[in-house]
Amino acid sequence: MFITLNDLLAMSPQLTLVVGGLVVLVSQILIRGNGGARVAWNLTLVTLIATAIIVTFGLSDATGKVTVLPQVFLGSDTVAAVNNSFRYSSFSANAILLFVVLAILSLLFMRTLLPAMNIDFAENYFLLLMSLGGYAYAVCAEDLITLFVGLELGSLPVIVLIGMNRESRAANEAALKYLLLSAFAIAFLLMGIALVYAGAGTLKLRELREIAPHFTKTRVLVLAQLFVLTGFFFKIAAFPMQGYIADVYAGCTSAFTMVLASISKAAAALLLFKVSMGVHDGFRQYLAPVLTLAAVGSMFIGTFASLTATNLKRILGYSSITNAGFMLCFLIIPAGTDVGIMGTLKQDAGSAFYIYVAGYVLHNDYSEREFQMERSGQWVKGKSADSFARFKCGIAPLPVSSIDPKIATPMATAPMPAARNVLNSQRKRPPAWLSA
Repeated sequence: MFITLNDLLAMSPQLTLVVGGLVVLVSQILIRGNGGARVAWNLTLVTLIATAIIVTFGLSDATGKVTVLPQVFLGSDTVAAVNNSFRYSSFSANAILLFVVLAILSLLFMRTLLPAMNIDFAENYFLLLMSLGGYAYAVCAEDLITLFVGLELGSLPVIVLIGMNRESRAANEAALKYLLLSAFAIAFLLMGIALVYAGAGTLKLRELREIAPHFTKTRVLVLAQLFVLTGFFFKIAAFPMQGYIADVYAGCTSAFTMVLASISKAAAALLLFKVSMGVHDGFRQYLAPVLTLAAVGSMFIGTFASLTATNLKRILGYSSITNAGFMLCFLIIPAGTDVGIMGTLKQDAGSAFYIYVAGYVLHNDYSEREFQMERSGQWVKGKSADSFARFKCGIAPLPVSSIDPKIATPMATAPMPAARNVLNSQRKRPPAWLSA
């Protein structure tokens, strides 16, 4: 099988990210000293902007009239490549654009935080682009093996970023814990893919969508889908695979927590939606109870586990568990749904799911930037302190009410140790009735 020009054009967003990452890595070799990291940051920003332009407007042919790639907001066609194992559609374009926007927000945060912590390396930006390229390839995958490879290509750089702060024992512990548990979850996902092939004889999503339950294959395929769902539950930190998330968030550097909580979570959620919508409707009677149990369990654990938390980053992690339960609700389609409205229901669920995911991950970076940055950049110092991180929807109001507003300004202008002491002295367990 040879790679054609059409294949390269279809993969131009992914290739742009990969080439940009290699250029960043080469720049680190050619430019020594502190200037190398700043050049790497600038190259990364240019790469992300170029990728966003390609995804938004597409590529035109020699005449300039025909769009080779589907545009994000106007495109309805699809472009197949690499023997139909890669399909670039408007869904893929919207997902990649979301990843790029999140990466740009993370990049802006890294520019001020990483130098202050003496971990401003060009490798950080290289790993960010490689992770983005893996996730961008995964959302275009048309078979489970390609999807798995892209998903792991996006996850491995994030693991390295989590442990990038080598002097922090908490960061090293978080990286090791995430690596080991991620390998455990990968085993479930690969076992599910193997069982899918054993029961259906194919791994292509379009073909799997046409395979209805059969008395000789139903048990194997249902078990396979349960294994696949378990692997994705780990990626989005949903019940019962949510145990690691609070420890990883608490130990990770704030800038890299943002990458894990936004880009990785958005990619995993959208890929889970893609896989779940590729299942034949006849299997929904078996999957709906599992998804319901996972959704309800995630909501309860994420909400009530935060009652005992005093670390704001851990509360951020518990909030992600709760939101994972909300996201799973969009995937629950009752088995008794009328066939005539099934297509409309899926389309509406897909639109609502994408809007929720986009709002959820963008909210991770939502804060009073102008208000806080005007005060001599103390926003970075406050957010960088141990036990402090920005809030997420769902559980956000709980710790805010427990901090005395009279110390808000002194805390924002204090050095990190002082801010940490203030936070430690002001932590209070929120009342149970408020959480309920």
